[in-house]
Amino acid sequence: MGTRMEGRGWGLLVKACCKPQGYTPLLSSIDFARIIQCVTFSPDGNNIACGVGSSVELRSEHTMELKGVMKGHSQNVYSVAWNHAGSLLPSGSIDGTVRLWTPDGKEMG
Repeated sequence: MGTRMEGRGWGLLVKACCKPQGYTPLLSSIDFARIIQCVTFSPDGNNIACGVGSSVELRSEHTMELKGVMKGHSQNVYSVAWNHAGSLLPSGSIDGTVRLWTPDGKEMG
């Protein structure tokens, strides 16, 4: 009888665009101390939201500068998504909660 093991996670995030010779990196890598569970780009393409542990991290798409950390979940965040206008960012956690954030990191309601 064998043991089955599986692991998943993102340690590198690269956005690429296709050109005839292959791919050109448009976004540098980010080094996280913890595993990124989920990631989404803002509709305008200027920001990236990542579920990292029990927090949501907001970063500049161009410089990867950390713009804010949204805390409120008690367990890992497994889902982040922008609304179409880019004015709201819901996050879902394994703790069974959904939180609604503004792009400046304030929690709604």
